[in-house]
Order: sequence, then C-alpha cells, then structure tokens
Amino acid sequence: MEPYALFTDIDGTLIADSFRIPARNTEAIRKAREMGHRFFLSTGRSCGNIPHDIGEQIEFDGVISGNGTCVHYGGEMLYSDFMDRGIFEEIARYVFTHEDCWGVFEGLRGSYSLTGRTRLPSRTEMPCSEFDELMDLTHDDEIQVVALSKSIDPGFLASLEKRLTAFRFNNYYDFVAPGNNKVNGMMRLLEITGIPVSRTVAFGDSENDREMLLRAKIGVAVANSQPELLKIADYRALSNREGGVGEAIENILLRGEYE
Repeated sequence: MEPYALFTDIDGTLIADSFRIPARNTEAIRKAREMGHRFFLSTGRSCGNIPHDIGEQIEFDGVISGNGTCVHYGGEMLYSDFMDRGIFEEIARYVFTHEDCWGVFEGLRGSYSLTGRTRLPSRTEMPCSEFDELMDLTHDDEIQVVALSKSIDPGFLASLEKRLTAFRFNNYYDFVAPGNNKVNGMMRLLEITGIPVSRTVAFGDSENDREMLLRAKIGVAVANSQPELLKIADYRALSNREGGVGEAIENILLRGEYE
C-alpha cells in the first residue's frame, strides 16, 4: 500500500480522560507507522500548550499546532504565523478589565491564564493575576492562540473577527492570526512529504476540524463529535474514550475493510 498521511485532532479525538491515549489508538498508530504511513497531530492547542504526556505515549512525524499557525516536521519548524503583539495586548487588557470574562493566551513556549475567574487554569497553564505579570511572562514568547469565554461583548467580538480568524466552540472562542487553519497546515505537510490528498485520513470532533475532514480523502468523526461534524464525516468511529481513532485506522488501513 502506498503511504497515507494521517492527521488527528488531540482533545476529544485522540485522547480520553487525563490526557490518556486509549491503547487501541496507540497500537493502531504504531502499526500504521511501521507500514510506512505518516502520522501527524493537528491541534488547536499551541506548541506550549500540548501536554508532554502525548509524546511519551506515541511517536508522530510532525505537528500542526495553534489551528495551523505553526507546523513542525522532522523536528524543524516549517511555518509560523504568530499573533500581532498589539492585538494580543489589546485582548489581554480587555480580559483584565472585565471580571465576567476569562482568557487563555497560548504561546510557542508556554500557556498563560487568568486566576480568580469562572474558569480554573489547567495543568498546562501558568496562572496570572495581573496584566503586567502576563506581559513579563510572555515578553520572549510568541502567542499562537487566544481563547476567550463567550461572555465577551458582541462589539468587541465583531472587532476581533474582522482582524483575526475565529473558531467557535460550545463555551469559548479561539482566535489566531488571520488566514490560518488546520487545512493549510495539512497542505504544507503534504507538499513536503509528497503524499497526495487522495491518500489522506483526518480525524476530529469539533468545528475547527470541519474543513480538515472535508479536504481529506477520508474524514473521520469520533462518536462524541459535535452533531454538525458527524453529518459531514465519511466515517463515523467509536468515541474518543473507546479508541475511535484506532478503530478507524484498523478498518481503513490495517485491514482495508473500508471502501
């Protein structure tokens, strides 16, 4: 079989609880790579917000992070497009002056969040309580993604959507530098590997995976996906907790039962 390129989202797709990758996924990915297929992570998380646990559980050939704002292959950065510092500071000032809003600022080296708001920091985030503290922590970092709660003012939201690319989730928004998405990252990796779109499989569960699933030859949605994604998927897999990524790899590539 000619080599395929596999692109999978992390949260809600590849991993289950506590950043654990189900054994069915790890085993199927291992076998697929042994057959010569390439495996890539494609996540909305920034490089600095990807848990180290992931790399300890599986091997992969490259990473699309921050909704396509950064692409790594073979340990090298192929592409980067970070958020304008002025816009980042404008968003940060807004968050710090609106008590009903929380924000997470995800960088190339780390991830930073506010404390004392309606959302508690995750274990991959450095909590900040003051604007100046956030500026000091990020002065030598590059911001890939800003996540904001849906309590932001509609007018401010509209102004950001004119200047940035926005992805809407159930309880928050992700903002990245304009023109970036997972599909563009996927196409950059296909170009360097020489693998055509006709030999691609993409796995996801959320709205920011939609275009990637539509562009890939086979788009796989795990059972716990947003309803809109299940409607457009070519293949509906088991849930993330049940190892849906591994199940799909088994049927599509290892056993060749999918047509």
